[in-house]
Amino acid sequence: MLIGGQTWRYRNRLEVAHDVRLAHSRLRLFVWDEVFYDSVPRAWARNRAAIGGSKALSRRLSVDLYYLRQNDSHARPGDLNTIGALFHARF
Repeated sequence: MLIGGQTWRYRNRLEVAHDVRLAHSRLRLFVWDEVFYDSVPRAWARNRAAIGGSKALSRRLSVDLYYLRQNDSHARPGDLNTIGALFHARF
């Protein structure tokens, strides 16, 4: 760990999404991959990939449900499998 110095992290994410209609319902399916470069170990230290779907609950509220896999070579625990939910509110 760097103490008292400058540190930075670069990350880039590529996402592909597609709208589908399923049983009178509209869903947005997505998959994305995000890579992280960390200046302290000078390495591509983390990779996150997710697959899931988004559903509008109302005109102002939607929810994303997804599975996320993280591989990290420098943090502990490094490899994670998670289920996530993200709510979007528009004001």
